[in-house]
Formats: sequence, structure tokens, C-alpha cells
Amino acid sequence: MSAPKTSRTWLATGFIVLLIGAGWTVHSLRHYSPHRLHLDRKLADLQRIASYQESHEEKRDAVRAFDALPAQRPPELAPLLREHLPGIRAEVRRRETAAAWGDWQVHRMEVSLDDVPLERLGFFISLAETQRPPWRLIESNIRATDQRPGHARATVVFEALSK
Repeated sequence: MSAPKTSRTWLATGFIVLLIGAGWTVHSLRHYSPHRLHLDRKLADLQRIASYQESHEEKRDAVRAFDALPAQRPPELAPLLREHLPGIRAEVRRRETAAAWGDWQVHRMEVSLDDVPLERLGFFISLAETQRPPWRLIESNIRATDQRPGHARATVVFEALSK
């Protein structure tokens, strides 16, 4: 073989290899693209499941913390009122008790206070929220009274979980 013929053979062989490589690339892109999309969807699903698991673990930790409390029911509000707000006319009324999940229940209590000093009202709300398990303030209606500055009529609604 002469030099020009050898170089043409190598050139033709290189061109054929190039065509085969390009053809294989096109085939791979067509064949594996749906598989890649399927794997991408699975990866997205797994990431979503992992985020659900993290959220579930946070909730499970909250349940464990609640189970570790010495009492499974919040303290009654009427004795707290009598002890910490003596002389204040108050009415405590159960608004509702509803099933939350499993054997857990949500209790809502309405407390109406007449002519309460505002600083004592703030103290009582803070006291209720620091009980274990805590009462959580979910609604309040405070109206100033004309008789005494710094006093008000208040209706507050608390919510608590119990087991």
C-alpha cells in the first residue's frame, strides 16, 4: 500500500468509527431518555418521602415529649383563677371537646372576666400557657371599662390537648 492509499484508509476508518459513535449516541439518547425521566421521577418521589419522614419524626418527638409530661391533662382553669386572681368575678365555660387523633382530645375553654386589671389578665394568660400540658390562647376579646382605668372586661378562649 502506498502512503496516500494508507492515509485514505485510515481517514475512511476514522470516518466510519465517527459515524458509528454518532449513531450510538443518538440511539442511547433515544433509548435511555425515557429511563432517565423515570429515574428522575423516582428520585423526586424519594426526596418527597424523605421530607415527609422528617416531618413525621418531628411530630413523633412532640408526642414523646407530651407523653413524658407528669400529667396527661391540663390543669383546670377555675382553680387557677381562684388562686391567682382572687376577688375577680370570672366564669369558666367548656366550649367544646373534640377528638384530635387516636386517643387524643382537644379541649377549648372560654373564660369571661369582669373588671380585671389588665396586668393581672396578662399574668393569667402567661400562667395558663406555662402549665404542663399548656393551655394555648386562641382567641381574646378585651373591652375597656368606663369605671376604672387599666381595667377591662375580657373573654379569652384557651385550647389544650389531653390524652
